[in-house]
Amino acid sequence: MSAPLPEAVPPALPPTLSDRQIRRGLRINMWAGALGMGWVATALGIPLIMFVERLGGSGIQLGWLAAVQQLAMLVQIPATLFVERLPARKLFWASAALLHRLLWFLPAMLPLLGADGSQTAVWALLVIVGLSALLAQAATPSWFSWMADLVPPRIGGRFWGTRSSVTTLSFLAMTALTGRLLDRYTATTGGPADYLGFSIVFSLGALLGVADVIVHLWVPEPPPHKPAPGPRLGARLWALVREADFRRLTVGMGCWYFALGINGAFGNIYLRREFGASYTHLSVLAIASALGATLAGVAWGYVIDRLGARVFGILMLILAPFTGFCWFFVAHGDVIVPGLAQPQPYVIVFLTAFFFLAGAIFSGVALAQFNLLGVLAPASGRTFAMALHWTCVGVLAALGPLTGGWIMDAFPRWNLHYALPGGVPLAFLHALVVLFMLLVWFVAVPLFAGIRRQGREVPFGDAVARLFPANPLRLFSSIFNIWLASMPASSHQRARAMRRLGEARAALSVEDLIASLSDAAIEVREEATLALGEVGGPEAIAALIGLLDDPESDLAVEAARALRRHRAPGGADALIRRLADPDRETVSECARTLGVLQDARAIAPLTDLLRTAREGKVFLAAAEALAGLGAVTAAPDIWGRLRATGNLVWRRGLAVALGDVIGERGEFYSLLLRENEVHGLSVARLLAEARAVWRRLGRRPSPSPVYATLRSVSFAAEAAYERDQLGECADWLAALGRGLADLEVGSGTLSPATEAKRQAGLAVLAHFRSDPPASGAPALSYVEILLG
Repeated sequence: MSAPLPEAVPPALPPTLSDRQIRRGLRINMWAGALGMGWVATALGIPLIMFVERLGGSGIQLGWLAAVQQLAMLVQIPATLFVERLPARKLFWASAALLHRLLWFLPAMLPLLGADGSQTAVWALLVIVGLSALLAQAATPSWFSWMADLVPPRIGGRFWGTRSSVTTLSFLAMTALTGRLLDRYTATTGGPADYLGFSIVFSLGALLGVADVIVHLWVPEPPPHKPAPGPRLGARLWALVREADFRRLTVGMGCWYFALGINGAFGNIYLRREFGASYTHLSVLAIASALGATLAGVAWGYVIDRLGARVFGILMLILAPFTGFCWFFVAHGDVIVPGLAQPQPYVIVFLTAFFFLAGAIFSGVALAQFNLLGVLAPASGRTFAMALHWTCVGVLAALGPLTGGWIMDAFPRWNLHYALPGGVPLAFLHALVVLFMLLVWFVAVPLFAGIRRQGREVPFGDAVARLFPANPLRLFSSIFNIWLASMPASSHQRARAMRRLGEARAALSVEDLIASLSDAAIEVREEATLALGEVGGPEAIAALIGLLDDPESDLAVEAARALRRHRAPGGADALIRRLADPDRETVSECARTLGVLQDARAIAPLTDLLRTAREGKVFLAAAEALAGLGAVTAAPDIWGRLRATGNLVWRRGLAVALGDVIGERGEFYSLLLRENEVHGLSVARLLAEARAVWRRLGRRPSPSPVYATLRSVSFAAEAAYERDQLGECADWLAALGRGLADLEVGSGTLSPATEAKRQAGLAVLAHFRSDPPASGAPALSYVEILLG
């Protein structure tokens, strides 16, 4: 396990460093980390394990190679106690780290000792690796503490995610180069040339490691947080162990790294032995894993900042074991890969996709751990707490490769002869994968889930919904738009990013959208407001309501529209209050939104608005809202407005609203559109349907004579409508209304709501000719006739 990159939360930024100095230091840190990751790829990656395998090392020796690096973490606690007494950390870290990296020139010479195939080089390598790891772990606490004080907590997740992606790019390049060097300069003659490639790779790694330390010297160091004089070592240890959350994180992550160590690099050994994979093929898989970590790194930083490290870590731990199923479906054979001249092994092509996914998920677990460790480690004595955490994790993790190596050596003796679906025989690696799955799902996940919720962490169910939308590809596009919205781009670009976040309903973006409500550009503010309505959720709705209640806000119109898009009932009170606003646009949008919220408290204020409003847009919005609320009591007021309005467009709008009140929603609007296309056709169909009903009812025993009258009157009304004699048609419609009123159909046969609509409709028909038009009011038009 390589040295981690923790996130920490200091109580305040060190006063001796300006924000510019801090950001410059973080940039240098990334470049230094890129060099350091190059050292990891060439020293601790594929070459080290393959070198031991080439020397004939056993499974236990391979296990010890990884275990000594983990056990070296025991030195972190004494190193921490020493570092806490130092006035500065950089010089001590640089001295220990430089010696640690210089030792890697020795493995470059070891191949000469192992050219005859003896075990001397294997044990010598174990000693060198162990000594180097001790120096590395001695330096680690000071680096942790240094970075924890340097990185501002508000950008912690984002910085570590970005740094992870940048350093992984270096890992990609060096892994590819390593595979090529090993394949080109490693022979099979049985002489020193067999190991020349390893000598070149280890020398290159040592140079990169030394360069990492030198570049790091330009990173500024804030004054360390000195722990207050307190209890002795035993008491400090006990105090941390008693912290349940710190204990669960430590043991849970120890189990995770133990499970990872069980698999470790044994997959590479399996691929070499079973499939004869080349070093280049192995480097392709390592690159795929690193690419997954790179592409997901920045995204995970944003996700952690918005979901919370604990809940994100749980999700990643649940997903991680699923990637192991790929090993049960490997097979021999070659496949054609587009763009490559030669066929490639099927197993490498097949595993590449799964390694990419595993890299993304595993990097998410690591980032969640780093962030949580920074939160749970106390600001005073943080270095000691981190050292204890990594020491315990290292001890547990050291048992993983030893267990895996023992299983690898013992598996042939178990005589398990089974063929997998791809025809490949069951091997030691499959036993390791099953053990990995069981440990993660049944030990690591419960421990991680036992940690208490931290800060503004979202609930688990909400986190799942936000992280895995209906279209998972939208997650990364949304994160890209979040990033674009936070960059110093043009207002048009930022506004477009807001719009896309709304279209994608990216729940992760709520925090960023709310922050953009105070943007300097009105276009950005408007798009952010509308996007909040599309995304929804308690935080978004609360922000929109706050805009409506803020008399200084210029986003009331957009806030009302946004609430209408989401149909959020919680905004009814604020919308009702805004009906008294002097701005007609605000009033009309608030009225329309109230119509979709289905809050009966809005009926009375909307009715008052319908009666008193002077501007057509306002009373039309009120009528539409009342129709949406099914306010049958407002039918007389809508009819009164319709009869007093000369504007044909407004009359149509009021007629549609009234039709929705007294009939089925949308029915009259469809009738109006069809009638505009072919005059009289829809009216004929409508009356024909009515006559069919009346004919059927008239055939019952003892039928009312009214049914025959209704049928004859309907023919007369239709004929008058066809001749464009609207006044005569209105008379016949009024007569139809009187005939319908005489029928006893309300008692026991209609629901109260339907009966209320019937009575409202009859009242409209009754007013067709009984009341003369008001002074200046227009005569009846096709709109009213169709409504009748």
